[in-house]
Amino acid sequence: MLTKKKISILPKTSLGKKSMWLMVSFFGLYILGQIIVIIGLSQGAFYTDSNNIYQTLISIIRIPVGLFGIAGFILGLISIIKFKERSWLVYVSVFIGFLISFFVLKEFLIPY
Repeated sequence: MLTKKKISILPKTSLGKKSMWLMVSFFGLYILGQIIVIIGLSQGAFYTDSNNIYQTLISIIRIPVGLFGIAGFILGLISIIKFKERSWLVYVSVFIGFLISFFVLKEFLIPY
């Protein structure tokens, strides 16, 4: 007899939980990067000097933001396929991670 697995909100597997927390970290660092941009713009840092602390901080934050998004996508996809994770948060994590991966690949593959 086939039994249906219930879809839950919180993930049950460890990979699903890691995927969810990587997406939480992604959004936290993304918001922190936006705050740094706003503060730098209000200080006039991007218009006066080409090498300042704000541009360095943005570069330091943006690389882990992308890596966290892609890692959350990969771990969430593995937890769904291999371990049959059925959690809304993991599905959302995979969807957002897919969009991030798409935009990163698009930047490298399609010149503008």
